Amino acid sequence: MDEDKQPNPSKGPNGSHQVSLTQATSPAPVVSNADAAESDEEQEIPLAPFVLDFLQSERGHQLANKGLDLLDSFKRATLDERAKARALDGELAKLNLRQTWWLKTFGLVVVVGAIIALSATNTLRPEAATILGAVAGYLFAQHSKASS
Repeated sequence: MDEDKQPNPSKGPNGSHQVSLTQATSPAPVVSNADAAESDEEQEIPLAPFVLDFLQSERGHQLANKGLDLLDSFKRATLDERAKARALDGELAKLNLRQTWWLKTFGLVVVVGAIIALSATNTLRPEAATILGAVAGYLFAQHSKASS
């Protein structure tokens, strides 16, 4: 646009020089639809040679290396996070096993203690025995669910 503008010097009211820009006008060429389609096809420039030339230049080579380094660092970070997650899963599994063992031990002591106490006082009824048996079955069936 700036190439089409031409300066016009003139004197201002106080004697200073002023420059204004006027745009050069030229008649617009008349283009038919067939000519427009041909000119669009002619204007298509394949990018592959330019991209390949750029990548073979020093700056293009540096840009490509930085892009590959970025992808490599992303891959390495992802693998590191997966390894950390696996280690954390192992620790959580050990903690879960320990808590399950303590829960089963405590449940067994409570159920056996309740059965002994109720039997000693001669108040163990079939309903209470069924409930205590269901609690014991629930506690000890948890391990078989997890392993199967």
